[in-house]
Amino acid sequence: MEAVNPEYLVSLGVGGVLALVMFMVYRKDVQHYTELWKGQSDALMTVVKDNTAVITKNTTVTESLHKRLDHELRHHREEDRQEE
Repeated sequence: MEAVNPEYLVSLGVGGVLALVMFMVYRKDVQHYTELWKGQSDALMTVVKDNTAVITKNTTVTESLHKRLDHELRHHREEDRQEE
């Protein structure tokens, strides 16, 4: 907790001191969870970037596969036509 002027505390009374303590604890708690969220956010961004890279690679491979299958299908159709 931060240092607070004792004269100020006396002027607040018991209720004011309790409110000040609650506010200080709340502020500390918010700072703590903000730091935790930053760490989780960084980890999540890493997962998203890795996932995006894998999806991009899978898309490229899938497109290549489709092109090859289309080529083979055309080739087989031409062979079938020639046999007739």
